[in-house]
Amino acid sequence: MTRAAMVVGFLLGLGTFDGPVAAQDTTAPVAVLRLAIDGEGPFVRGQRLDLLVEALTSVSLDRAPLLPAPEGDGLVVLGPVDRPTPISDRIDGGELDGFRWRFAVFPVRSGDRTIAPLTVDIAGAVMATEPLQLSSTVPDDLRHIPDYAVSTDLSVEQTVLPRDLTVAVGDAITREVTITADDAVAMMLPALEPTPIPGMRVYAGTPDLADRSSRGRITATRTDQLVYVIQHAGSYTLPAVELAWWDIDAGRVRMAVAEAVTFEVADGLMSGGDGTTATTQAGAWRKLLAGGVAGLMAIIAILATVSRSRLRCWRSVRGRNRDLRRALSDGDPKIAVAGVYRYLSAASGTSSLTAFLDQRSDQAFRRQIETLLADAYSGHRAPWSGDLIYRGLLLRQATATLPAADAETDRQLNPVASPSGSAVAGRFASARQTLPDW
Repeated sequence: MTRAAMVVGFLLGLGTFDGPVAAQDTTAPVAVLRLAIDGEGPFVRGQRLDLLVEALTSVSLDRAPLLPAPEGDGLVVLGPVDRPTPISDRIDGGELDGFRWRFAVFPVRSGDRTIAPLTVDIAGAVMATEPLQLSSTVPDDLRHIPDYAVSTDLSVEQTVLPRDLTVAVGDAITREVTITADDAVAMMLPALEPTPIPGMRVYAGTPDLADRSSRGRITATRTDQLVYVIQHAGSYTLPAVELAWWDIDAGRVRMAVAEAVTFEVADGLMSGGDGTTATTQAGAWRKLLAGGVAGLMAIIAILATVSRSRLRCWRSVRGRNRDLRRALSDGDPKIAVAGVYRYLSAASGTSSLTAFLDQRSDQAFRRQIETLLADAYSGHRAPWSGDLIYRGLLLRQATATLPAADAETDRQLNPVASPSGSAVAGRFASARQTLPDW
């Protein structure tokens, strides 16, 4: 700021002493507290402004005075952004020494704002500033933009997993978009809003916000995560992310872009943990079964008294039910989802969970499946019951609809949270005991 503006700031910041001090009394200690904005307007809403606080005295100071944090309605104040800086100045013919602090102030709302008075004890002299006024506006080029950032330098980066985009029905695509902005505050960076895409469910994770200060420079970062669970085969495009931001140095609007992502989804089951699809795994199982034909024939000979058709039916039903029960009892939501897809394929010949749910009128069962998917792909722990999902899938063979479970039944079958709502370790501690061995 100019020297003239500093003088005005100083005069506004002159306080009162504890006790009378005559202007001509050169033996009495002198203290000055002054407050000013470094720079000249007009300022933009969201722009970083530097607030300077200076405390000087004629008494020798061995350390900086304690300074309260500045406050103001509609303002975000960070700092001090660096260490107190020793300063000296000559006022009214006297040499004063002291310290300067620098705070970063961000107007959250446009219009006139006020920084509340500061009260500081300077070597026994209690000084108070006057309220400091500042004003910010929204440039005409930004008035038609609902959400924007203000910075001296801004970039947008994205990460998409899996990187090779090799996915099948039931898999998930994770997209992380990170905004990095200088001279900005993370809470004012725009959020990544999920866009509905037919054929996929979209889950938004909790954003990661961080403000870092180094030698007076503030860097804000915001990372948003979206998880897309694929429900049908086909061609998909994750839309481009376009962020408008105001370049303070250039005084103009700029655009930061994360490119659109396009990928193909083959018709098949969920990918396995090693990156292979369930179809490939099924082929491996068929080869394994083919290699054990001799042993199987021996078992059939021993069980000659049992009808062959009844034996095949018993083996397939019991096997897929046991596989489902083990998957839901594992405790890993992704393993549970894979087990559900395997069961659907074996029991009903469909790999579409959406089509299966559309045939059901049981809302309690639908909520359990949706909660399981959210736990598997959104990054948030969500209470779901393996017991309810297991029974709901098996009872589908006997009836078209299931009676909706009431809240009391759900609490008994899902030992996930205590009555106070805190999480209980061992998601399936009780589910392992209650699952029937069908």
